[in-house]
Formats: sequence, C-alpha cells, structure tokens
Amino acid sequence: MGNFSYVINKGYDASDSFTWRAFDNVSYSGLATATFITTPEATITGAAPAQEGLIPTTSRFTINLNHASLVNVDINLSSAGHASGGKNYVKLPKKVTIPAGATSSSITLTPLVDGQAAGDLDMIEKISSGKGYPIGAAKSATDMIIDDEPKLSITASVASTHFQAADSGEFTISLSASMSQDLVLTLVIGGSGKNGKDYQLQSKTLTIPAGNTSSKFEIIPSLNPAKSKTITLSCKVVKTSFSLNPLAKSALVSILHTI
Repeated sequence: MGNFSYVINKGYDASDSFTWRAFDNVSYSGLATATFITTPEATITGAAPAQEGLIPTTSRFTINLNHASLVNVDINLSSAGHASGGKNYVKLPKKVTIPAGATSSSITLTPLVDGQAAGDLDMIEKISSGKGYPIGAAKSATDMIIDDEPKLSITASVASTHFQAADSGEFTISLSASMSQDLVLTLVIGGSGKNGKDYQLQSKTLTIPAGNTSSKFEIIPSLNPAKSKTITLSCKVVKTSFSLNPLAKSALVSILHTI
C-alpha cells in the first residue's frame, strides 16, 4: 500500500486533474480521477451610460470570475452613488449567481423617469465580501444615468471688453433642447466687478423664448477701471425644467484696464 501527495503552487488560479490506478503485482485496478479547482476571483465591469426617457436606454453591469467554478458561486452586491434605487433606477438585486462552469453573469440598470431635472447621476455597483470567492482589484464599476430634461450651458461668447470697445462683453446661455414655453432664468452675477461702477445691468433675468435654444446676455462697461475686473455668470436652477451642464455651469467675462 502506498501514498502520494499533490501540492497546488501558490498563485495558481485554474483547475487541474489527474488519474491513477493501483497494481498489486497481479492486476491493475480501475482508473480513479481526482479534480482540483482553486477559488475563483470576482470582479465587476460597467458599460455605456443609461439614458432616461419614455423608452429608456438601459446599461449593464457584468460580474466576472477569473475562471469557472465546479459549483454555483453567489456574489454579494451593493449599490452607491448619487443615483437612488427606486427613484432614479429600478433597484438592483443584492446577489447574483454565476452558475457552475460559467465565468460571468450580468444585471441590467434600467433608469426611471423622475420628472426632475436632477442632472446626470452616477450609479456605483460594488462587489461585497462573501463565501466562495475573493474580490479582485476591479471591485466596483460606475455607470452614468443621463437625465432626459434639457441641460443649460453658459459660455462667454465675447470674453473680454473695455470701456472704449465697440463690443460689449457677452454671455451665451444655451439649452440642449428647446422647451414648449418661455424659460425665464434668474441670473447669478459674481466676480470682482461691481454693478453700477464697473458695468451696467438692466436686469438680472433672461428669457429663452419657447422653441429657441439660446439667448445672449450683454455686459456693458461703464468706465476704465484702475485694474482689470471680472464678471461671472451662472443661474438658479428650476428643478423641474432644466439642469446645469456640469462642464459649463458658469462663465467669466473680463473688463480690461486701458492704459
């Protein structure tokens, strides 16, 4: 009667097997097979952004194993980010099963129409600890839920001026899509320049007419400042109408000092 040992090298992350049979100096026994498989590592990946709308565009998270298991592997999940399950998207399951012999399973991210201009929201899906799998480096993935309400952008179409210039400073306020009624914006003015001293404003409101996607707002310098001044423009957000484009939510115009 004999014995033998089988050692799996550290870092080996796949399966292996071997067969053997015994011999008693007269005859051989039948073949016996042993299969060994290491515990698979779990990771997660995201996909293209999801889009709100009457017919929403879905996205997908894929949970992966670095090799197949001989048994079903239940992966625990959790959700985070600025988007809320049940409000901004259909709640995702807290567990996904990768069947024996498979290396991945997916879950679908489906946006919900919330009627609010909340802006684009990030949604983060994470792998939580559990039995039967260690967690790899890609333990979380982020998808975006793109808002279907219009986005408002502010740019400096004429970025500088001075009191002798023929042109005034000018901002352009644009919507990503036109609206069915006039949009009256309440402007937020900042910067080092002072209204009534460095420039003159007739109003702190601006209207983008129904069916249009932009309007312009002029800054008229009133004198030659001792040093150059700045004027920044943003606006207050009406939650049910539009959201600010995070890449263009304010702009700056300079009133230049003239020697």
